Amino acid sequence: MKKPYKREELFSYGYANKYTPEHKEAAMLIGGIGTGSFSLGSRGQFKDWEIFNRPSKGIDFPYTFFAIHADNGKEKFTKVLESKLAPPFVGAQGLLSQSLAGLPRFDSSEMQVRFPFVSVNLIDGRLPVEVGMEAYNPFIPLNADDSGIPAAIVRYRVRNTGDTPINVSIAGSLYNASGYDGAEMWGNFKNCSSPFNEFKEDNEVRGIYFDSKGLGRDHVKYGNLALMTSDKAVSYKEQWNMGQRNDGIHDFWDDFCEDGLLCNDRIQMGIEGKLDKRVKIQIGSLAVNHTIKPGETECFEFALSWYFPNREKAWPGVQDICGEAEEREITHNYYSTLFNSAWDAGRYLLMNKERLENDTLLFTNAIYESTLPDYIIDAVTANLTILKSNTCFRIENGHMFGFEGCLDDVGSCPGNCTHVWYYAQSMAYLFPELEL
Repeated sequence: MKKPYKREELFSYGYANKYTPEHKEAAMLIGGIGTGSFSLGSRGQFKDWEIFNRPSKGIDFPYTFFAIHADNGKEKFTKVLESKLAPPFVGAQGLLSQSLAGLPRFDSSEMQVRFPFVSVNLIDGRLPVEVGMEAYNPFIPLNADDSGIPAAIVRYRVRNTGDTPINVSIAGSLYNASGYDGAEMWGNFKNCSSPFNEFKEDNEVRGIYFDSKGLGRDHVKYGNLALMTSDKAVSYKEQWNMGQRNDGIHDFWDDFCEDGLLCNDRIQMGIEGKLDKRVKIQIGSLAVNHTIKPGETECFEFALSWYFPNREKAWPGVQDICGEAEEREITHNYYSTLFNSAWDAGRYLLMNKERLENDTLLFTNAIYESTLPDYIIDAVTANLTILKSNTCFRIENGHMFGFEGCLDDVGSCPGNCTHVWYYAQSMAYLFPELEL
């Protein structure tokens, strides 16, 4: 009988799995335990924003991306920090403006995961720089609180491969999802509140705070986000000039392409200029700027955080027959007992980053530098992401709950199903307080 694997395959040490844009479904989920998450795809794109206390596969925030501008005095370029979009291009409307399909990107990319870290090398041999990104949030066994922060570190490392200094800016743009109320048929995102963006500076950190007016703190759709940095060399655009159709992205891109510094001009036409007043897309951008000497590398680091504390006191799933969300009783996520806002969570992550990252690396290195075969490492770490997904949630009294699993937009089989959770061992070994 022919053996399915060769001996060298069964004893293949050293994990080195890599994913390229042809791996369209490859994505690394990034989030704390019980906080919701977003995912990073193999092109370096941000996708699947599942931060609203229920599974939300396919929610891709409009105009949410990072971009680079570089100028060495002889040439300059501006690109989205993703590899090129790949076919097939489907949908009745083709590619919407919010997908940024017409903007330049890198030729290719290569993603690699060392749980909970994900890195993406962006490849374009015509450029005078090399760019790589890394994203993660803390995952520290025996420390459930610091493994449950609703925030992530996103950093880009840029190496100057030329022979002259190069001025580089990295800008992050984020959709204000406070009060998010679904998307209408044209792809526009609706909002049940009045979102606003505000630049804040708080001693060691600075950035854009995304909040809204018109919702009480106990409303089920109340929430806020933040995009921030501890870097001091920043410029920002508090709020894009959205106007009509494509005005916002044109204004941002023209501004960023000029010199890599963002101008925070007064809004000429905002939400009130929209034809549909329920469509209240607000985007804010934060840029970090540095000059890099030949052969040297500079790190551009951001924290991206979210805070949607109110959860329906129910098991919203395939058998959900409750009334409207506004009529349901709510409980609060556990992380709301640790932090008061997305700004609070992001600031905590940045101010404690060295300790949190070092403790996380102890766990990561213990697995990936072990003598376990690579397919065992892959199986173990891939399944650990379930703890960060909407399959699991933790409420204000600290109790941990879990569906059997998740479909794209609902949980399946509610109630801590014993026929599933009795054979799941990760939580028992890594976070016994949650297992109890």
